[in-house]
Amino acid sequence: MFQSIWEWTLKQARDNGSSLETISHNYGTPVVGETADWFLNDVYNSALKAESVHQAFANAMTQEEILEGQHGGGAGMTCHMFPGGTGTSSRVVKGSGDVIYTVGVIVQSNYGHTYDMQVGGVPMGKLILKEKGTPWRKEKVAGKADDGSIVIYLMYFPPISPKSPLPDDFLTCSTDAPMLPHQLIRLARHCAVGLAQVGGHGVGSNHSGDIILALSTANKPEERVMTPGVNGIGPIEVNGIEIIRNESINTMFKAASEVTEEAILNSMIAGREGRTGFDGATLDGFPVEFVKEMLAKYRVDV
Repeated sequence: MFQSIWEWTLKQARDNGSSLETISHNYGTPVVGETADWFLNDVYNSALKAESVHQAFANAMTQEEILEGQHGGGAGMTCHMFPGGTGTSSRVVKGSGDVIYTVGVIVQSNYGHTYDMQVGGVPMGKLILKEKGTPWRKEKVAGKADDGSIVIYLMYFPPISPKSPLPDDFLTCSTDAPMLPHQLIRLARHCAVGLAQVGGHGVGSNHSGDIILALSTANKPEERVMTPGVNGIGPIEVNGIEIIRNESINTMFKAASEVTEEAILNSMIAGREGRTGFDGATLDGFPVEFVKEMLAKYRVDV
């Protein structure tokens, strides 16, 4: 995957007419990971090829919205033992005057026991287990299983059984607000608050691997220095950047938490049709109507 992404990146630069010198100044290293789909996928037989990466990028350049649930890298992902996968959400945050910022999240949900799951403060996982039983089973089935997973930027975790805590989320939080790295680290930590809103006390268990990346698209300083140096030494040049004030950052924190919670729930709702994987491994879909009924019955409205 790493090599395929790197080759694709170089090809884009070459096709755009960039010189080798320009490419060297704009150098970037791909980040590749994996979320484990051990329960639904044949772990001994990877379906990924170099063309899978190229097709994923081609789709990303043309599609108008991200396909949530069991699509692309989301295929085979398991969230609280329901089909999870890709989920998205965003919030608009007011700045000074007429300025507005956006906080957006894309999450790869792949974690959690059913009994730890909660929705809107209601212990939904326990209610589902009581009324409907476990959502997962493994049995031989006739015919072809659903297509396997296509994973690009996900994270690897050790193999575990369906009864063990599943590997956790890979989550990317992005914003156009001007934030520096130390602020983005704090923003990423608050995404974990949203994760706990769904995962409850089960979040962060021993086998968990919650990966959260945060980035800002606001500051785009020019790093290339054109002033000739002498013996490799030249005058110091500076960039001008913006940064939000720390005492106004709480709004960003709340937005990050809310979008993470919503994105995880969206990933499960998108997988509500259920999923059958390798060798008869089957997950029932997230019972949306039952969840609505339980929320109406138990949630406290104030």
